[in-house]
Amino acid sequence: MTEDEMIAITAEKLGLPKDVVKKVHRSVYKFIITKIREQPLDIYMTKDDVEALKTNFSIMDMGHLYCNWDTVQKRNRYLTYIAKRNLRKRRKKYDAEKTSMD
Repeated sequence: MTEDEMIAITAEKLGLPKDVVKKVHRSVYKFIITKIREQPLDIYMTKDDVEALKTNFSIMDMGHLYCNWDTVQKRNRYLTYIAKRNLRKRRKKYDAEKTSMD
């Protein structure tokens, strides 16, 4: 079932306009996105710091959304990889420019 179909069924069942139902439905996701972005997920956090944060949300349509210690570690490894890759690219570009000037 698509979002539009679900909104149409709910609007008909409750006797509300579709745009009102759509705003209510999407407000849940906006709230979760806002709350997750407010979390101070720093690269130097400990496991206890991550577990103390409010990062678990249960949504009927989607299930359980969460951010645990493993997810934070995976994200940190990815960010470290990207930083190293970008540094290698910059060094390679600098070396190419340096040799072309000689």
